[in-house]
Amino acid sequence: MAFSTISGKQANATEKTGKTIEQLLDYISTHPDAIIRYRVPDMILNIHSNASYLSQAKARSSACGHHFLGWVPQYDEPIKLNGAIFALCNVLKWVVASASEAELGALF
Repeated sequence: MAFSTISGKQANATEKTGKTIEQLLDYISTHPDAIIRYRVPDMILNIHSNASYLSQAKARSSACGHHFLGWVPQYDEPIKLNGAIFALCNVLKWVVASASEAELGALF
């Protein structure tokens, strides 16, 4: 999501944009050896998605989705994560009229 937001502000960059880029680069350099580890038992595909309404510049909304492997959810226990398969963080290209339209736009 950070890349989408920063790229939308590059045409009219400010000092705040520079600080945002610096913060992102600091985060990336702090975690240079990220590893995804997959384990086999009881794995199922989990999908979480969300959208935010009017949270970006020019009255646009953002959408995020995360597909990951995990175990079968158990009541009253946290979800056990295994490994990400696909992650989407994007700014919608169109202006929507409600939060539900943002959610549907994310699905589309």
